[in-house]
Amino acid sequence: MNGDRDSVEPDPEPGDVYGSRDWSEDGIFAVIDQEFRKDILPHCYGDEWLALSMKKVDGMTTPRPDRCYGLEPDWIPGPKGVQLNAELQILAEACPHISYPFFLIEGKSNNGSKIDAQNQARRGGAGLVNAARQLLAKIGELPVIDDGVDDRNFVFSATVYPGGMGIWVHWAELEDGLPLFHMNLLKSIALDDPQQIPESRRVVNNIMCWGWDLKARRLTELNKKMYAWQVRETARIAGGKSSEGSREE
Repeated sequence: MNGDRDSVEPDPEPGDVYGSRDWSEDGIFAVIDQEFRKDILPHCYGDEWLALSMKKVDGMTTPRPDRCYGLEPDWIPGPKGVQLNAELQILAEACPHISYPFFLIEGKSNNGSKIDAQNQARRGGAGLVNAARQLLAKIGELPVIDDGVDDRNFVFSATVYPGGMGIWVHWAELEDGLPLFHMNLLKSIALDDPQQIPESRRVVNNIMCWGWDLKARRLTELNKKMYAWQVRETARIAGGKSSEGSREE
């Protein structure tokens, strides 16, 4: 993943070990068993009947992870009097009740399988990455990347299954002008080994730290640009209606 590029690939286990803390104090919030917004999966079809038909074939249903972490919706406030349109709200809250989701957890009991957890995480991660890309494209901020990835699209996931845990990163790259969605294993942890339990907590905590740092560095600026786009769009629509009224007179 282009390890030679500075600040592109986040490291879920840097040298500093972050202590346990309550991340809700910093605006990071979790929802449980919450179904994602419809139509954020990259495979979705515009025709409703075709979507229903293909869902039976490819098995790609709307993700519903066991847990999903993001920001509290009002943690990064927008300017007073400016209301985002429905499309922007859906893309920013691809998982309802949280904004800019960046980390999801899929767990399986003894009746489930490791592969099932990975497939569910793959689907959820691709959906969140796709929603992030759509949001950036909507406000004219999606960069053209000839080689590599856009770190604003990174999403992490954890798959938990009997005796083990996997930490994954999800992202998108362009190939021949089309986005390809990837999922890569960063770390595998044996939960049946007591000595590795602290490591699992450390890695997850570091992902939370990355999410908070991303909020501070990038999402605050993105939020400003999103509201600025909304102000321009509202003015454009109002100007168009005013012109139409003048022609009718």
